[in-house]
Amino acid sequence: MKFIFTSDLHGNTSLYQELKMLIDSSGDIDYLFLGGDLFAHTGQLKDQINFIDSYLKDFLKEISIKTLFIPGNIDWPGAIHTINKLPDEYDINELDPHGITIDKNITIAGYSFVIPGPLHRKDYELRDLKNDTYTPIPDSYITNRKGDKTYIQKDHFDKNQSIEEELQNINPQCKILITHSPPLSEYLDLCYANKHIGSKAIRNKMQKLKPNLSLHGHVHESPSITGKWYEKIGNTISINVGSDQNNLHAVVGEINNNGMITKLIHTVYGNLPIDI
Repeated sequence: MKFIFTSDLHGNTSLYQELKMLIDSSGDIDYLFLGGDLFAHTGQLKDQINFIDSYLKDFLKEISIKTLFIPGNIDWPGAIHTINKLPDEYDINELDPHGITIDKNITIAGYSFVIPGPLHRKDYELRDLKNDTYTPIPDSYITNRKGDKTYIQKDHFDKNQSIEEELQNINPQCKILITHSPPLSEYLDLCYANKHIGSKAIRNKMQKLKPNLSLHGHVHESPSITGKWYEKIGNTISINVGSDQNNLHAVVGEINNNGMITKLIHTVYGNLPIDI
């Protein structure tokens, strides 16, 4: 099975066009995996809906391959709902923790939520561990499918499930795990503030679940800061593909019928040594 993974395209049509060219030049791609933040940051749901109608639908028709995606924290739930209502001809489906089985015995699952950050919209944010506490920044809100805002209370994160609790729903047969946030790690989650902002809960779950491959985004700058876009976490090869608005950061990969990785090539950083 041959796939392409990318993340954090943020509505940049130049990057989407580079992705189309990569698909065309790579030959026989079975799946496109998108790791969240499909859209540009905006304060209005209508902007992301317009991007779907004016660009994304044509893009999906042009590439004509099976596309599996997860939302990111920039994506509005109303925009994700709009994608999920697209007819079958667009061949795009959202991944959730329960996952799906592709190519006979390869199960892939996805998870979108990240730990709380500096943005006011909190649709895809949760506290990390069950025993963590977090007070949202002032004027934080969540939205519904229509884009209506509900301003949240100080106990919003504490009274909702944590990432750790939600990850209990990950399919135990998962061999490929896609999460928008990287796990807490040495190389994959370092931000410009010189802080590691990955999820402890995701790391803990990976170490228990032991997928063959995990794919992440969210912390755009980490690969360029650390010099590494991959890391071995237990038995799992983990990747933060990275992102910038000038060059497509994507990985072309191949996996055999047993779910074992046989090739990984980054469009910016080159080959991954499979024996890491």
